[in-house]
Amino acid sequence: MATTTTTLITCLLALIATLCFTYASPASPEAAVTGALLHRLNPLMHHLDPTEVIKQHAMNRKPISAASLGFHPTYLKETTNGQLRPVILVPSFTGSELQARIINATSRFWYCKKQNIDWFRIFLGPAQMLAPEINCWMERISLDFNATSNRSKNATGSEIMVPDFGGLEAIAYLDTLHLVPMWNSVIKVLTDLGYKENVNLRGAPYDWRVSPADWMEYQYPRMKQLFEETYAANNNTAVAVASLSMGCPYFLNFLNRFVSQEWKDKYIHSWTAMDGAFGGSSSALAALLNPGGILANWSAIFVIFDDQFLEIFRTWSSLTYMLPHGHVYGGDKPYVSVGDKTYTTLQFPEILKAAGANVSAIEFVEMEKIGFRGKSALSAPGVAVHCLYGYNVTTPSALHYNASVGDGKSPFAHFPTFDVVDGDGTVQREGLDRCKYWAQEQSQPAMSFGVKGMKHAESVQNDECIKYFVKVISS
Repeated sequence: MATTTTTLITCLLALIATLCFTYASPASPEAAVTGALLHRLNPLMHHLDPTEVIKQHAMNRKPISAASLGFHPTYLKETTNGQLRPVILVPSFTGSELQARIINATSRFWYCKKQNIDWFRIFLGPAQMLAPEINCWMERISLDFNATSNRSKNATGSEIMVPDFGGLEAIAYLDTLHLVPMWNSVIKVLTDLGYKENVNLRGAPYDWRVSPADWMEYQYPRMKQLFEETYAANNNTAVAVASLSMGCPYFLNFLNRFVSQEWKDKYIHSWTAMDGAFGGSSSALAALLNPGGILANWSAIFVIFDDQFLEIFRTWSSLTYMLPHGHVYGGDKPYVSVGDKTYTTLQFPEILKAAGANVSAIEFVEMEKIGFRGKSALSAPGVAVHCLYGYNVTTPSALHYNASVGDGKSPFAHFPTFDVVDGDGTVQREGLDRCKYWAQEQSQPAMSFGVKGMKHAESVQNDECIKYFVKVISS
């Protein structure tokens, strides 16, 4: 009876919130839901205000075009003697569509279907985000941790895959309604200049929930083959790569651990790292300790789901991968405080356990031991690389929790305060601009390009950054 009552209340609150959005904004309620959910789910884009998503939707903003950037349609063909350089785009955390099918699943909720659901889009579709269906969605997109192997796998009965590998549909927008753009402007500019999807313009989506060990086993073999096929299909022309946010350390790991220097010399022309979260982010740490610690713009639709969102974050191994790097920000420097007690980046397992994130603590130790984190993980890539990033935006660094609130709750149940430094609002500048260090470590060019005031993940919609990338692929 209690569960039924809770469900009814949840439905009512969601309905009220949706109606409020419907009459308060010219945008659709789907836009409100999508914006609020993305704001919740992506700690690496925590600056995103749901109202901005609604506003952009209401304005029906068109993607940037080649003409708006001042490029003639034949610009690239003229500068490359008619042979367009093939391009592969590597998305960010939550930047790839995921599809699922349900076969003999288990659930805590009677209304969640447990079998015989064929492939459907599980990320991101607004219809799944309202109560009570969101409870089913949370169970299906979570990962289950295996304490024997120290690896995570899909929830029982859920099969999840990345669709359209090599294509662009899975990375152009984050949602089914095309309300939240990602690579759409880059794609529009390049197609204006003569590029064709699945020929010389391709996408390398991946399962952004899992750990680097899973990427090594399942994702990187496919990506290596994609590069080789694209190279061969374009008259043996080396490929230009662009990656975004977590896609940058994801791709760096591929270059440094999965392929040889001989392979890189043959298949990679250049790599443009856009808003590269190389140093990790305090937002990822706050999300694992408590998602409320990073989110200031609460949506009434999702306040009731705080505990479940925390559960989801703690199952996604990639968030542990994105914890701040001591090598970048100082391994012996206090990074979290709870009252008078302080923790350095080397003591993250201790603070994670204190907050109840035991699986994240285990995964952190495992990643450090294997070398997916630490100094070696940030070695120079051995290819021509361009770091594009924003700066002069207030960015969180160290977290401070009050140990004596007096309400009987854990300190992590409350918002922390942050020290602030220069960065893009999510990643500190030292963690973004690794090119200034790589320039001293490799013979290939390593160039930095900063845009004042540009926030995290905005580079793929920024005129200056897209112009820069076009110039790179024309060289």
